[in-house]
Amino acid sequence: YRIDAHDLVVVGDGWAEATATDDVPELAVPAPGRTLWSHMADGETRDIWLQLVGRVRSTQRPVDIPFRCDGPSARRWFEMHVEPEPELGVRFRSTLVFAESREPVALLDVEVARNGALAPVVLCAWCGHGRHDDGWVELEDLVRARRLLEAEHLPTIDTGVCGTCRAEMQAELGLAAEV
Repeated sequence: YRIDAHDLVVVGDGWAEATATDDVPELAVPAPGRTLWSHMADGETRDIWLQLVGRVRSTQRPVDIPFRCDGPSARRWFEMHVEPEPELGVRFRSTLVFAESREPVALLDVEVARNGALAPVVLCAWCGHGRHDDGWVELEDLVRARRLLEAEHLPTIDTGVCGTCRAEMQAELGLAAEV
């Protein structure tokens, strides 16, 4: 996909097929007139991406960002290539680098009932770790610690950025320290 100079999302060939494969049919046809930032509820994640896109636009040089995006029965590591386009557009292209199977994690299954009244599970947008107490842990450890296998309904999922990923991203890309 790409964003134009006004940060509106424009999808390309293969988008609908990719979203169908990833079990996210709600993304198959993006809502017209929505900016990329309107898809990011977490302010910290949005701020880092705003800085990153601003840097790509100002330097006119691409960057590669590693990230993790798990499915219910697989851990998946990707790399996103972010490159400038004419007229201040920016193109995003993700490539699967590595995947490994695991026992299914219902928390990541879009078909599972959710209870919005419960405290949401916050997952790091880059490494996939979950926030628990004062730290960040592997998803499976979070499920055990919060006893989510015993829950009648699961909480929603929010994104955030763990301190390790934030520091690495800021250092690697030369982004501002205060986000």
